Amino acid sequence: MKPAPTSAHVVIPSHSSAVSGDDAATLDMVVGLIASGRFTNERIYASLDQTDGPAILALLDELDVIDAEKYDAAVHAPMKKATFSSQQSAKKGKLFEAVSGLIMDGIRCFKVEKNVTTTVNQLDLLVRMEPFAKLIPAFNEWGAHFVCECKFHETRFDGDWIDQLIAILVAQKASAGILITKKAASGKGRGGSIATKLQIYAVQNRVILLFSRDELRECAKNRTTLTEIVKKYVNTLAGIPELLTE
Repeated sequence: MKPAPTSAHVVIPSHSSAVSGDDAATLDMVVGLIASGRFTNERIYASLDQTDGPAILALLDELDVIDAEKYDAAVHAPMKKATFSSQQSAKKGKLFEAVSGLIMDGIRCFKVEKNVTTTVNQLDLLVRMEPFAKLIPAFNEWGAHFVCECKFHETRFDGDWIDQLIAILVAQKASAGILITKKAASGKGRGGSIATKLQIYAVQNRVILLFSRDELRECAKNRTTLTEIVKKYVNTLAGIPELLTE
């Protein structure tokens, strides 16, 4: 008779490759790590957030260059100004979606699908929750997926974008969404009503998190996307508005 095993084995899969021998750890080892203080929340977050900061920052720099370009008849002729503006807007929108997709794809809890067409909507990003999401308590109420929409508009933050995303969440049977915009919502004036709107929807189990272009840049620099998502989720549920200026 074979002797009983002395310890169970927990297999920790890598993000993008098959499990190797180095990926297997005994339960005793995991317990030992926790007891030693080396298995910390910070290490869990760092392991799950694999944001490719340099690639994202490079795309944001490219986006800034395109955004800053002005029509010059001497340079762009025979192209008309209206055509230039249309093409510029299309380039910025596509690049902003690429940045958003890349930063979401860096989170090992997520599986990103881009430009998804449903029977009722065209989604910028449909994000499926992966098994690693179970390690983050804040994601327990998110269900199987969420929707991420991108708005690279020159105008200030429009509260109607929130209502539009809520309608998409209802149609897609999703409880959470992320709205990424060029400009941040203000914490003053109209921003107060936006914060109230977010909390009202949160009470109805529809949570929307707001990210601006500048916040994406900070997340890429510091690899804090996952931390910021959790922070924003808790603040939205608790009705704590983030005081941002336009």
